[in-house]
Order: sequence, then structure tokens, then C-alpha cells
Amino acid sequence: MRCFPARHGAVRWSMALWFVFAAPLALAQPLNQVLISGQSLSLGVSGAPALAPPGAGDALMFAGGLHHWNTSALVPLASNGTETVAPGFAGQLQASLEAPACTLAEHPLLLSLSGRSATPIAELDFAGGDPHGVYWNAIAQAWWGHQHALALGRTHRVSAMLWLQGESDAGGDGAAYAERLHTLQADVQRHAYAVTGVDGSVPLLMMQTSSEASLRQPSTIAQAQLDASRDNPLLHLVSPAYHLPYVDGLHPSNTGYRWLGGYFAKAYRQAVLEGRPWQPLHPLAATARQDGGAAALTLHYHVPVPPLVLDTQAVSNPGDYGFAVTDAAGAVPIDAVQLVGDAGVRLSLARALQPPAFVRYAYDQPLGAPAGPHSGQRGNLRDSDPATVEGPGGSPLPLYNWSVIFRLPVALY
Repeated sequence: MRCFPARHGAVRWSMALWFVFAAPLALAQPLNQVLISGQSLSLGVSGAPALAPPGAGDALMFAGGLHHWNTSALVPLASNGTETVAPGFAGQLQASLEAPACTLAEHPLLLSLSGRSATPIAELDFAGGDPHGVYWNAIAQAWWGHQHALALGRTHRVSAMLWLQGESDAGGDGAAYAERLHTLQADVQRHAYAVTGVDGSVPLLMMQTSSEASLRQPSTIAQAQLDASRDNPLLHLVSPAYHLPYVDGLHPSNTGYRWLGGYFAKAYRQAVLEGRPWQPLHPLAATARQDGGAAALTLHYHVPVPPLVLDTQAVSNPGDYGFAVTDAAGAVPIDAVQLVGDAGVRLSLARALQPPAFVRYAYDQPLGAPAGPHSGQRGNLRDSDPATVEGPGGSPLPLYNWSVIFRLPVALY
């Protein structure tokens, strides 16, 4: 059994053999650089102390570590005092390989990080002029990765960018934000080609911002991230984060960052290694049948691993499992929430709907409450994915796909 499709090759080597015999392996696997960027969550803010590293195969970083600009050499991936998504990403990707003999030598990784806390997307992307140098630092890291690969007699490419950003744009213009995501992905791909000479797609894998309500804003950016991922096959919405442990209402704990890294790895494997677009657990349509003075609203979902589950253990029930319905007359009371088959949810409503009607999930409740699985905007709907990522002390953390945050129009019939 192969670890990856044939186009990825089959040469295996240990870290030591790679450095000693780099030249003879020049036609083998390219070094795959994954850029990490965004605002504070990309940097692992509040993620101290760093957790013991999981088995991450041959994953590399620059000599200065993930938080510094020393690109003088390549060294094995390690944490620099605080946890980021990088160890969980590399560790879960390694653990998910199907054949027992496989390692990340099948898909060698270089992880680099360039982000800035409390910064809107317009000050982090190329289109906004990059006033803080964050974008160009990421591209410079790609250039340095290419130089090190050449020195080792290896090929090199930028295989993806992991994007963790949105809090500083909370409640803003969703359409404008979505357009910037499209432009960001295209710019990263164009500049990666300029510095590596390798022509190919560079997908943008993004976390869904899950703390807008804690900032007393509706989740317009979370919705924009979902909308953009539906419109562009190179934008992949990986997962919301409301089910992860937080430490201050805005930032995950070290365990939360490790957990989130596992989600990025799962999406990366499918989108980059297997060539299949990643789609999170998300609604495809919402329809409602009117029946006198009441209505039944049905949500039809894309479910990565059926069946759906309403889980009130991992995430406490905020009321109606996170669902809310509004129409021209205001809020519509929900009498019951039940699962329908493997991929549907039915909301029994206390009255008939007056168009236009919308259904929301984890969208704006409760405003001002700290983000997290027991206080902030959240919901209880997940799938049954059996995948896990290694957490503190080697304990497995489940990688269920939790429903994205959304606001969706309801079709009446």
C-alpha cells in the first residue's frame, strides 16, 4: 500500500540520510513548504507552555524557529516556548499515513510562520500594501526555502498556506473580506511561482473565525469565509473553532492549538495529497414546509463522515443546539430539533414563517460571551469522523467535523 498517489513518489529516507545523500535524491520528492500566516492565532498567542512534540517525521523549520526570522539553516521542527498549529499539523499528517512503513519522507515538510497580532486582513495581504511586512516576509521565507532545497540538490514548492485571521475584521463587510481572500490566494500562488519557478496551485486553508460574537459582532467574517470557500476550489474552510478550549475568550489554549493543527492536517491531506477539495460539515440548503400555524424547517448538510450527531458533552447546549430562526416578524421560536437520517436536521417551529426567513447556527449568540465550548457562540452539531490528533500526554483528541457557523436563507414551499 502506498502512502500517497503515484505523483508524489516513493523514496524514503531518514533525516540523516537526506542531508548526507541529498544530491543523488534530487529527482525524488520535492520539499513541500507550508506557509502559516494571519493574526494572533497564527502565532500561537496564549498557547504557552508548548506541549511535548508529537511524532512529526521529517518535518523541518528554519533555524530561528517558527517565531523568528533566522533562515540560515533548516532544522527539525520544534516549538519555541508556545504551541502553534504547526506541531499538531505535522504530527497528525504523519499519524494519518496509511502504510505502517510510511513517514513524512514521502511528503517532506518545511513549515514557516509570518503573522501579526490584532491586524486586519487589509494590512496583512499584498493588495493592502503590506505595511508591516508580514506578507513579504512569508514570500521571503519561501525564497529561502527554495535556496536551501537547491543547496541540498532538491526540488522545492510552496504546497499551501494556512490562514488564521479574521478577529480584527469582526462584523465587517463580508463581501469585501471574501474578495480579499480570493485575491490573497492568487497573490500567494503568483509570488510562490516567482521565487521557486514551480508552476502549480497553492491552496489557502483557513480556520473559520469563531469569536466574532465575543467581540459583540455578528459573524459576517465567518460567513464570508464559508462563502468564499464555496466559490473558489483553492480556498478550503477547514473547521470552526468554537469546540476547542480557549484561555481568554479569543485565543485557544496550547491544547486548542494542537487540536486545530490536526484539523489543518486532515484538510491538507485531502486537498493537497489526494487532490480532492476539502469541504467541512456545512448546510447545502434550508427548506420549510408551512402547515397552518406552524412550520417544519429542514437543513440538508454535506457530511464528511456520516451520521450527524447532536453532541452536548463536548459542547454545552446554548439553547436549541445553536440554531435560531428569524423572519420578517422577528425571532421564530423553535419547539424541537431532531436529526433526519444521516445528513439532515429538522427544526419544528412554533409558528408559520413570514418571508424572508433565515436560519442561523452559532452565528451571534450570546453577544459578548467569551469564545469556547461552554460559554461563547457555539452549537452541538458534528459528524462521526474517527480521526484523532495526539494531545497532551499522548491522549487522542477527536477530530470530529463540527458544523460551520452560518446564516442561510430559507426556501418556503
